Amino acid sequence: MGERIFSARSCTRRRSSLRAFGMAVSCAVLTACAEPGAEGAPAQGRVTAAEESVRRYLNGAVYTRAEADAAEEGGCETAATYPLLALARYRILGSEMRGDTALVEAEVSSVATLTQHPQVADRYVVTRGVRSDTLHFALLRPGSTPEWQICGYAREFIDFFGPNDLEELAVEWRPAGTSRQTLKTAVDSLRGASKR
Repeated sequence: MGERIFSARSCTRRRSSLRAFGMAVSCAVLTACAEPGAEGAPAQGRVTAAEESVRRYLNGAVYTRAEADAAEEGGCETAATYPLLALARYRILGSEMRGDTALVEAEVSSVATLTQHPQVADRYVVTRGVRSDTLHFALLRPGSTPEWQICGYAREFIDFFGPNDLEELAVEWRPAGTSRQTLKTAVDSLRGASKR
C-alpha cells in the first residue's frame, strides 16, 4: 500500500503505510501552517500557533476529508501503531510550553477503529462504534524556523485512517453491514449533532 498524507490547505501530514505492528518505520512531520508573524504564548500561557497546527492537522485527518497523495521522505523515526481511528470531530482543549516543546491537548471523537486481525496475518478489522479519546501532541520548531512541527503520532500512539487507506487492504467489517459508506454517514451524523 502506498504512503499517504493528509492535506489541509498548504499543510501536509504524512503517515507511513500500514505495516506490521511494532515495525520501525519512517514518517514525515506535519509542518505547522502558522500565519506569518504568529508567535507562541509565554511559557505560562497557551501556545496558540501550536494549537492552530494541531487544529489544521486534525481537520485534514477527518475521515471524510482524508486524501492520498505523494510526499517527500521525512526524517522522523517512529513505529507503526494501532488502533487507527475514523475521525469525526475534534476539540482543542489547551496547550502549554515545556522547555522548547509545545504540548497540545485535544479531544477527538471517532466512529470506527482499524486494527490488525488477531489471527490472520495481513488482514485487518474495521469495527464500527463511537468513542472519545483525549490525545496529546508534542510540537517543535526546528532550528530557526517559526513553524511548529508534529513528529509521529499522538503520545497515546493513536493515529487516523481514511477511505483510501482501505482500498488495498483485506478488511473484515464488524458488525455486518459496515462499509466505507456507512462510516461516512456516521461521521456526517456525528458532526451534524455537534452543531445542534
